[in-house]
Amino acid sequence: MSSVSNIPECHGIYGVHESEIGDGKTSLSPPRLQTTKVGNQLAFATGGIQIGRPLLPFSKERLIATCKHHQAAYVEDGTNVDPTLTRRNAIRYIFKACELPSALQKPALLQLADRNAERRAHEAKMVQLILDNCVIRLEPRCGSLTVNLPDTQILRGLQKKLAPHATGADPPVLDAEFVRRVVSMITPQETVSLDPLQAAVWGMDPHGLQYNHDRTREQLMSFTCAGLQFCQIGHGQWQIWRQRPSKEVQRKRVRMLDQKHQDVLFDNRFWIHLRSPKPVEAQLIVRFATEQDLARLRTRVADKEIPETMWAAIESDLRRLAPGNQRFSLPVIAKASSPSSKEEHLETPKSDLSEVGDVIALPTLGYTFNEMFVQEWEWLKGVNFHVMFRKVDLRNVIVDERGEETVKKEEGNRPK
Repeated sequence: MSSVSNIPECHGIYGVHESEIGDGKTSLSPPRLQTTKVGNQLAFATGGIQIGRPLLPFSKERLIATCKHHQAAYVEDGTNVDPTLTRRNAIRYIFKACELPSALQKPALLQLADRNAERRAHEAKMVQLILDNCVIRLEPRCGSLTVNLPDTQILRGLQKKLAPHATGADPPVLDAEFVRRVVSMITPQETVSLDPLQAAVWGMDPHGLQYNHDRTREQLMSFTCAGLQFCQIGHGQWQIWRQRPSKEVQRKRVRMLDQKHQDVLFDNRFWIHLRSPKPVEAQLIVRFATEQDLARLRTRVADKEIPETMWAAIESDLRRLAPGNQRFSLPVIAKASSPSSKEEHLETPKSDLSEVGDVIALPTLGYTFNEMFVQEWEWLKGVNFHVMFRKVDLRNVIVDERGEETVKKEEGNRPK
């Protein structure tokens, strides 16, 4: 159990889950939010509410004795004594009712826990050393990473210098934890465990252990893992972006916007904030972009409803920031074509809302079309959207705007 952690039940609740609300006084203008912004890029969410457990180092007996000494009232959960409720209760019962070998008694287990904590702290230092010697660029508008791994010989030398006499630092374990740290920056998954990351560990191979013996040094790899597409663009160079979602995922990730002020976490990556002077009269949804959306927008350009200069800028941004299938992992805000109850959107809406409705905004790219549709939908007047990328540890990240030359180089190096 960690001494400080997020609240799992509050995942996706703005102002609690890895996000922090500002003074709350603004409404129609972009809200004053506690964020970290780099240049003209999207802001990153910061803050959040966590659970702190400062009494973990103290035994239960000592805590009870302290309360009794100071005549402080305390409460003990009565269900703790029922060994049939939880595994933890069963273990408590075994400790009290059975005589265990010395290796399984509390002193030995506490020593084992201390050794494991020391080993994890050492591994964390080693993983941080890998991160410190990587070049990691994050483009928050599309949620993609470019990772340049350090030279393996230099990396091993630095690790030896950091801890020349340390034992137990298993390179495969370090590689797996490093990949998890990288993946956690942009994955759509709520949690990332180590076991499913084997493909990414074998592919990226930060320590040069050659997990895949059938692969030559010159072969470039491409694979999916943790909801992400990994694409090797050179030796030790990787581009990672959100895997194109399946039809089922598209349906499940649809979110409704039907209040004056609403904040949703879309795809576990983007915070979308709706601000309206009054409740919206028609349902707005946040969903993934589709080919049909681009076709409809092109039609509006042909009908002179969207300026050609604006569309040229959109196409340029899509080409630079989200080439190919990457653009279909971007969120769009659209008007739902048919009503659906608030509860229906959470898992399986009766009507498939993942490909319907006119697009009102490409929020991560900074384009909104609501003012152009005011004549059709008067209620859109005054509606504003604000978007942030989720909370990310930026200590080892360069927030970078990808240019045309970078994109061309990456596309040229991708495996066919």
